Amino acid sequence: MASGEASFLVGAGGTLLGRSRTIGTVQPRVYNERRAWTVQDEQGRPGRIRILITDDHTLMREAARQALTLHPDLEVVGEAADGLEAVRRVEELHPDVVVMDIEMPRMNGLEATRRIKASHPEVAVLVLTGSGDDRSVFPILEAGAAGYLLKSVRSSELAEAVRVVARGESVLHPSIARKVLTQFAARVAPVPGAAEEGSVPLWAQAEGEKAARRLAPEGTVSILFTDLEGSTALFQALGDERARGLLRTHDQMVRRWIAQAGGYEVKHTGDGFLVVFSGARKALECAVGAQRELETYNREHPETPLRVRMGLNAGEALKEEQDFFGTAVILAAKIMERARGGQVLVSELFRRLLGSTTTAEYLDLGRHKVAGFDKVQHLYEVDWRASRQGQP
Repeated sequence: MASGEASFLVGAGGTLLGRSRTIGTVQPRVYNERRAWTVQDEQGRPGRIRILITDDHTLMREAARQALTLHPDLEVVGEAADGLEAVRRVEELHPDVVVMDIEMPRMNGLEATRRIKASHPEVAVLVLTGSGDDRSVFPILEAGAAGYLLKSVRSSELAEAVRVVARGESVLHPSIARKVLTQFAARVAPVPGAAEEGSVPLWAQAEGEKAARRLAPEGTVSILFTDLEGSTALFQALGDERARGLLRTHDQMVRRWIAQAGGYEVKHTGDGFLVVFSGARKALECAVGAQRELETYNREHPETPLRVRMGLNAGEALKEEQDFFGTAVILAAKIMERARGGQVLVSELFRRLLGSTTTAEYLDLGRHKVAGFDKVQHLYEVDWRASRQGQP
């Protein structure tokens, strides 16, 4: 193809999707059968993803460049120190992905994203910033950013996120994903295909959860199991419709604290959750915060209290696709089963991991034989009313 010649991109079934422009050695983006954007060279082989890094801190730009250039399928073609320079450099360099900070002089990342997406909708913008504030998250996603990461991510996670947005998909930092879903639920009226009235449509929930799981922790994790006590009796006493409304209230409260503590929701069990955290302190913050909010709700609604039992453990967990497995996960579930509504029980290992990093107080419950485990387990109850953990 001659330099500067426009080419129409056609997807499966011959649908006209848009057009790309090849200038010099710029690699065209094509739409493959899996309905995802793919960068290819002139022979149709997978090509390197061209990246423009935008950040007003030289050190951050250099760190991002070093992290990304370790991957042979990624190529950093340029840098920009602010949004205005980023807009200009997109015109010059024709990147596939712009890694974009938000707070910058002259022109911030929000305005730069708006301008880039208006003139080059084929360019994916991946936000990499230190702020997860709602005032930053929602405007830039609405402006067209395909992903939003915090600067705490590992270099390998940043590289994978670049690949994801280059394919035309979205990726959100786990602590951001739940905010987006909660906001979506509040702003969008029920539509055909929604799970139920007032809930997040299934497709949106699935995409948000999938995005969160892309950056789920691996290796040694802290594991939280929760269960709403007496949920079956609740349905029998109140009827399906009213009971479902209470379950939604329960879900919203617990999920609010999962997001607050940066947890990764692995699964929703119908009346409970399996959540993993990168650290024990975050897991405890979630459990204590949720129990306090539930207690406030129960005082205000004594006729329909929501009593949730929780179990916390830590250890190596095996991550396979969208689930976590292993003895550490099983033990967390067994610990939860020993709790009563309103209790948070933890393993000896979990308590030791917290060490002096928390003000939590514990009640020693002694040693217990747990079904399926040869070793006797030493369990503790968290006095979450006395703890300062989980304070807003």
